[in-house]
Amino acid sequence: GDAPGPPRAGPGAPPAEPGTPAPDKYAKVVFHGETIHAHELIKRCHELHVLADKVKDQGVRYRLNLASLKTPQFSIRWPLQCDAMLLVGIYRYGFGNWEKIKDDKELNMNTKIFIREGDTLGAPDDKKLSRRAQTLLLKLSQEKSVTNKKSPSEKKPKPMKEKESQ
Repeated sequence: GDAPGPPRAGPGAPPAEPGTPAPDKYAKVVFHGETIHAHELIKRCHELHVLADKVKDQGVRYRLNLASLKTPQFSIRWPLQCDAMLLVGIYRYGFGNWEKIKDDKELNMNTKIFIREGDTLGAPDDKKLSRRAQTLLLKLSQEKSVTNKKSPSEKKPKPMKEKESQ
């Protein structure tokens, strides 16, 4: 006879017990106590790789060159240089380490980030910084993929014609 196995999922499967959450279609990982969708982690790793390629040799001399980038609507002045230094800070300290980025004197972001009481009013907080950083990293990745598509080194070499034997 057939021994009962684990419950099936899919069409014809018995209904889930009440209160059971619907299955998530994405794989998840727990990273430093945070549950993250695996595809988001892979995407962020790719974006940080692109950032490293752009920033690693330049440090604070790095300049952002994204023509399609809109200026953020923060309550303080936020020139393109702030975006560049935000990216350098992310390269140095990691995504989300806003306090370390703020405290890095070389980046000169101490009046541009709001973390604690007494910081510049109107400066972006962690949520706004995260959104801005995600936008910047996405733009860099898109720029990189467009550049790769245009790169002549990416083209496949034409196969050589074989000489006819005589």
